Amino acid sequence: MTTALTPRQRRIAMGFGAGEIACGGFHFLGGDNFQLLQIEGYGLVVLLATGVAAIVAAVLRNALICVITGAVLLAAAVIRLVQLGGSGLLGGNASTFAVFLGFGVGLVVIGLDALLPPAGAAHSEHPLP
Repeated sequence: MTTALTPRQRRIAMGFGAGEIACGGFHFLGGDNFQLLQIEGYGLVVLLATGVAAIVAAVLRNALICVITGAVLLAAAVIRLVQLGGSGLLGGNASTFAVFLGFGVGLVVIGLDALLPPAGAAHSEHPLP
């Protein structure tokens, strides 16, 4: 079992982290004509912090940090979904939920891909006669 991210997984995790930080920039592009993503308050803090954590996971080649970062984003998505009717703790709207969910699932999948053995690897030690 390896916990190191492959170079391809590292690039993907780095891209997710940069994408999260870029999505945080929508907070500063508010206005009447441009409302692509509403991110505010603690939701912005969560998005920026997990973006930095994803980049750190990629630099350190650590799959566990990648999974934990994704789990934090999935928890934030659940909180945002429960509070979808009002402003809630994390602020934002359904687009904020979608961003949390998408980045969270992506980071968890990348991390678990590195942590779990490939399919059929459990049977390779004792081949059939």
